[in-house]
Amino acid sequence: GVALFLFMGPYQEQKLAKCANTARKQMADELPHFIDLFQTALEIGVPVESAIRITAINVPCLVSKELLLAMAETEIGAKGWQCALEEIALRYDVSVFSDFVLAVVASYEKGIPIAEVVARKSMEIKQINLLDAKERAARLSNTILLPVMVFKILPLLAIMLIPIMVQISSM
Repeated sequence: GVALFLFMGPYQEQKLAKCANTARKQMADELPHFIDLFQTALEIGVPVESAIRITAINVPCLVSKELLLAMAETEIGAKGWQCALEEIALRYDVSVFSDFVLAVVASYEKGIPIAEVVARKSMEIKQINLLDAKERAARLSNTILLPVMVFKILPLLAIMLIPIMVQISSM
């Protein structure tokens, strides 16, 4: 039993860590689409809490699922929507989502129009995603360079050098 525990314990931790990282990545990937629709709802004059609920209902994703659970807690009066958003941000620990929640809650408390803040954060998130995509593309070109070298350039050099080597050896 002890040997099985020692063998399976680290495996289970790695499996849980992989699932958590997958959920974080999924949340970060789905957030821009959610924010765009949330911004639209705010721009037409829907209150924040209702905009969150409507957007979460109409956009099926992990962010929506978590927000619907949080809004259910706010409906029964357990806490406010600000606290619910902060708890989701703490639970997932995704920097993009945490920044978004912080900006929305701070703008609400200061009386700044939330639609403007959401529009600004949406643009920031899109720029961050674009830079990440460019970085991944740059790394991918470096990764592709070695197979191209091995499977294209070296055989081409061999094809060009074989006749030269044959002529040199026949002299």
